[in-house]
Amino acid sequence: MIVVGDGSYIPTYFHDLPLQIGSYEVIAPIGFSERLGVGFNILGRTGIFDQFQVCFNDHVRKVTFERICV
Repeated sequence: MIVVGDGSYIPTYFHDLPLQIGSYEVIAPIGFSERLGVGFNILGRTGIFDQFQVCFNDHVRKVTFERICV
């Protein structure tokens, strides 16, 4: 169970999945929930937002990922 924005809990199933973003492959925990209430029922930030700078441009409906050099 995870807490969502309104403070309620929803059942979520987590899996460590390989993801390819451009030429980079990472393993990230991704959560799936039928109760999320959006068109795609996927949750995930851990393993992505700590390795990439992510920019959401709603105007052109585009998401860009830039690898963070550490």
